[in-house]
Amino acid sequence: MVAQVVGGWALGATSDQVLTAGQVAHSFAGYVFTDDDLDPAGQVRLAFGLLDLIDGYWVTCVIRMAHLGPDGPLPADALWDGYRRRLEADRDAEPVAYSLWVDWSEDHATAETAFAEAHVAELRLVLAVGHANHRCAPGAWDEAVRACS
Repeated sequence: MVAQVVGGWALGATSDQVLTAGQVAHSFAGYVFTDDDLDPAGQVRLAFGLLDLIDGYWVTCVIRMAHLGPDGPLPADALWDGYRRRLEADRDAEPVAYSLWVDWSEDHATAETAFAEAHVAELRLVLAVGHANHRCAPGAWDEAVRACS
């Protein structure tokens, strides 16, 4: 069992060894996809929950490896919903944004899907905010949003 303690994480509530979020991610994130009590969509949701807790980029790497691995692909609705929700949240989404850019968008095999599923949702948000602040030709923003739909 891993418990959150002052300054990081510990193996058990009484452990003296404090682990960083990165150490927890590297040590335990892969187990998410070995939990036979969960269906694949549940495993994806659990992985994103772990990401929410420790905010570690490595969790996104494990998600991608599971998607591209022998038991993949992961259920698209759970996978891309997980990415979109974190992009739209009020908190910093640096590991998610970095993963989408480096892991998904730079890979020719996954770039088109990643853009369609995650980046377009983010673009819609940017364009919607831009529309409210744009002084010239607001119809252009509406046209751009329709093009993303």
